[in-house]
Amino acid sequence: MVQKGFHVGDSLLFAGISMFGPTLGIGVIAPFIDRIGRRPALMLCVATMAAMGLAFASATTLAALIALGTAFNLLSAVNSALLSLYGAELFPTALRASATAAAWAVGRAVSALVPIVLLPLLGTYGPLAMFALIAAALLAALALIAAFGPPGLAGRAIE
Repeated sequence: MVQKGFHVGDSLLFAGISMFGPTLGIGVIAPFIDRIGRRPALMLCVATMAAMGLAFASATTLAALIALGTAFNLLSAVNSALLSLYGAELFPTALRASATAAAWAVGRAVSALVPIVLLPLLGTYGPLAMFALIAAALLAALALIAAFGPPGLAGRAIE
């Protein structure tokens, strides 16, 4: 935000408001999560996140940045919940905990490395380049889910 010319106060306002996104996202999806297929919902969520991220990088007004940032954070929380549920449905009970824990550990390791890659990219090439890389990663995840992801077990008993 500061790189786009906004004051620190505007950045703090953005951060404060956009952090309502995850709470809203989980609140919005909670009544429907057992009625939707995990795989198509994940694919839609990831594609929308990529679009929102690129729109955020291109936005120039504080109102647009707040709206797009909140929407991205909302979708990120929905994606996280859907991914956790989908992952749990893919493994039998005997493997579920270890598979979920391993995936979580890899995710945390990647999260720790993300600033090492993204901050220099942001500083050198700007927000659009940074979000283009994020969008590319999201679209790669979408392609993997579409190509190799089983339908999941939404609404069916897990053995």
